Amino acid sequence: MLDSNDINLYILKTDVYLAMNQHEKAAALLEEQISMFEGEDRTDLLLELADVYDDWEEFEKVFDCLKMLLDYDPNNEEALHKICFWTEFTGRNEESIRLHTKIINDHPYNQLAWFNLGTAYQGLKLYEKAVDAYQYAVVIDEKFDYAYRNMGDAYIHLRKYNEAIEVLQKHLEVAKPEDVIYEAIGHCYEKMRKFTQARYYYRKASHLSPNDDKLYLKIAKAYMTEENWENAIKSLQSALRINKHSAEYNITLGQCYLQLGSDKEALAHFLNAVRIRPNSAQAWNHSFFWQCLAPEGSTRPSGKLREMINSDFGGEQQLLDALAKESTNHFASGWGWLILNNGKLEVTSLHDADTPVAHDMTPLLTIDVWEHAYYIDYRNERPKYVKSVLENIINWDFVARNLDGEGVSRADQEQRESAESAPAITA
Repeated sequence: MLDSNDINLYILKTDVYLAMNQHEKAAALLEEQISMFEGEDRTDLLLELADVYDDWEEFEKVFDCLKMLLDYDPNNEEALHKICFWTEFTGRNEESIRLHTKIINDHPYNQLAWFNLGTAYQGLKLYEKAVDAYQYAVVIDEKFDYAYRNMGDAYIHLRKYNEAIEVLQKHLEVAKPEDVIYEAIGHCYEKMRKFTQARYYYRKASHLSPNDDKLYLKIAKAYMTEENWENAIKSLQSALRINKHSAEYNITLGQCYLQLGSDKEALAHFLNAVRIRPNSAQAWNHSFFWQCLAPEGSTRPSGKLREMINSDFGGEQQLLDALAKESTNHFASGWGWLILNNGKLEVTSLHDADTPVAHDMTPLLTIDVWEHAYYIDYRNERPKYVKSVLENIINWDFVARNLDGEGVSRADQEQRESAESAPAITA
C-alpha cells in the first residue's frame, strides 16, 4: 500500500486527474505536495508538474516549473535538457541567461548550462556571446556534438565561414554524418566563392538525401556562377526528374540553354514554366494552408512571433480580429493572409489563386475563403468559419517558423529547405 510519504501516491493521483482531463486539480495536488519532499523526490514531483503544465498547454508555467527545479537542483540533466526547448518556445531568453549564468557561477563545469546559455544568446541573435558559451561547453565535453552544431550556425550568421566549417567538421567527427551538416558546409564554401568545394559537400548531402531536389539546384547554381552551363543543365535535369512540376527548375534550365545559344530548348522550358505556374500557385496555397492548421487544437504564439504581434498589432486578440475582418470581408474567392513585409507583420487578402510569393511578400499564415472550404459545414456563414479556424486550429508554431522566410519551401509536400539560404542546423 502507498502512504503519504510516497511520491508515487501523488503521481498516481495526478495520472487519474489527467485521465479525466482535470489538469487544474492535478497541478494543485502537486503544487501542494512539492514543499513536503526533499532531494530526488522533490525533483521528480517538479518534473511531473512540468509535464502536467505541458499537457494543460500552460507553457509559461512549464518554464517556471523547470526554473524552480534548477534553482533547487542546478545539475539536474533532465531539467537542463527540457528548459533549453522551453526557452526557445516561450521566448524567455533573458530569464534563461540569468538562470544559467547563476548556475555556471556555482557550477562552472556544467556543460549543459553553458550550452543553454549559448542557445539563449542565440535566440536573441547575440551570436558572438553564443559562440563564447558553446566554446566553454566543448572544452568541458569535447564530444558535445550539439554545441558544435549550434556554434556552426552562429558562425554562419556572423559570416565567419572558415570558423563555421571548422566546427561543423568537428561535428562530423563526433556524430553520425547528416545531410544538413554537409549542406551547411557547402553553403559556407559557396559564400566564400569556393564553388568546387561547395559542390563536393552538396553532393555528399545528396548521397544521404537522394530525393532532395533542392540540393541538385544548389549544385547547378554553383556551376552557373562559373558559367559552366553544361554541368548546370545536368544537375537541373536531376532536380527536375525528382520534382517534375517545378516552374523554377524549368525557368533556370531555360536560362542555361539561352547561354548556350540553344533557343529552341530554352523556349520549351519557359513554356513549361508558364503552363505549370497557374496551377502550382493554387496547389501551393492549399499546401501552405494545411500546414497552418493544428489537428490537435490551436497552439499559441510565442517567442519572437509573440513580440512582433504585440508590437505591430497590440496583442494576439487584435491580430485575430484584423485577420477575421480581412478574411470575412474579402470579396468572392481568395485567401486571407498574415505576411511579413519589410520586417513588419501585415494582414491582407488576395483573389482567386494569387499568392504573396508573387508579390515579394513573406507568407506566414493563410485562411482559405473559397466557398468550397466552408460551405458543407457552414453554408454561407463565412464569418463563423473564419472565427472557428482562428480560435481553434491555428498552428502558431508553424507560423513562427515561417519568420525565417522559408515558408515557401515548407509548403511543398516534402517540406524541403530553400535553395537560397543556409540550412537550419541548430539543435
